[in-house]
Amino acid sequence: LIVSGRWQTLGALLVTGTALVAVSWAIVGTGGMIDFATLSRTMPGWVFIPNWRTWNMHSWYSFFVLLVRDPLASRALTVLASTCTLGVLVSAWYRLRIEDIDRFNLQYALAVLGTILISPHVFAYDLTILILPGLLLANAAQLDSGLGATWHAGWPRLLLVGGYFAPLFSRFSAVAIGLQFSVLVIAGIFVATWFALRRATHRELVGLPT
Repeated sequence: LIVSGRWQTLGALLVTGTALVAVSWAIVGTGGMIDFATLSRTMPGWVFIPNWRTWNMHSWYSFFVLLVRDPLASRALTVLASTCTLGVLVSAWYRLRIEDIDRFNLQYALAVLGTILISPHVFAYDLTILILPGLLLANAAQLDSGLGATWHAGWPRLLLVGGYFAPLFSRFSAVAIGLQFSVLVIAGIFVATWFALRRATHRELVGLPT
């Protein structure tokens, strides 16, 4: 929102967030707010607690914790992957300011997918937010145009199907071999969406219809 200059939206978010903090403060008091802040600081380490349900989490953080096990190495890899993901998001939104609904749909889908990957605390039920990009990308897959050409191919459609079923089966591979392949599927959809945006941008620069 910052890099795309959507100041009204940011202002609305600030007002809404302030109101929610005020309501929470009124309900739980200062002590409750302090307790929540104290608890929040311990959350990143919960994934290393024995028998913690890391297998039910689906983001870069849980992916590397399951795969590497070493806290320092897994956190370093998480920072690296999250930085790359955020870099792609910033680039996509910074360069594409054109108010075109089809491009905006892909940008929005990319943002939601990136949010899931970067968030440190994502359980299976949080993945319901992926319904939004799933519908947008399914629509793009039906467009036989420059914008939808990437998603019109067969392999991105298979990724969408895999994204639907991956959280159901990924828990078994996470427990058995420490591989949360649902994260790889989400990352694959993220990359395919990014390629669709790049293709649309290139066609516009060379003057081809999208």
